[in-house]
Parts: sequence; structure tokens; C-alpha cells
Amino acid sequence: MSTFTQLHQCDSPPFHDPSLYRQIVGALQYLTLTLPDLSFVVNKVCQYMHNPSINQWAAIKRILRYLQHIRIYVSSFLSLTLSFFKPLQMLTGLAHWMIENQPVVMLSSLDLL
Repeated sequence: MSTFTQLHQCDSPPFHDPSLYRQIVGALQYLTLTLPDLSFVVNKVCQYMHNPSINQWAAIKRILRYLQHIRIYVSSFLSLTLSFFKPLQMLTGLAHWMIENQPVVMLSSLDLL
């Protein structure tokens, strides 16, 4: 959404399915936890949840198109991250926790094989 776009309540007719609008906006609110760059636009469309119009629905569709566009970058980043942590996951099998009596009180004991 452009920073020059103005969303006004009286500009367009009401949206035909307000519950769909609310469901998608709720999902977008959840998504802002992982993609904070969406916070501004999601905040703007949240202001019209009580009575959405066609203009606000167009803004929602634009946000969804943006998400579809960045999905490629997000999925490639996630696969890179997962492939990076895979060797670390194999190393965790080398360490195991043991319970044994010790003469000194310790927080924990870790034996490396």
C-alpha cells in the first residue's frame, strides 16, 4: 500500500462479506508477528473492521499480493536457515544428560561423548 493512499469510509460502497474481511485481517495481524514490515498497513485496514468498504478490500488484496510476491524470498530464506541448522541437530546427539551423585552441588552435569 502506498503511503499516499487514503482509505476513507465514505469513498466506496460497503464490502459484501464483512466476516471474510475480518478473518483475513485477523490472519494478517497474526502474520505481523513474523513480518513486522506489515504492521503499518495492517493497522490501517484494522481501523475499518466494523464496516469495511470496497476500497479497504482492495487494500487487503494488495497486501495479499505483496505476501505472494515475498513468499519466494521467505521460503528460500527458510530453506537456507533449515539447511544451516541441520548439522547442529546432528551434533545434539553427542551430548546427553546424566544423573549421578556428586560431592558438590552443581546446577547440572553434561557429559560430552
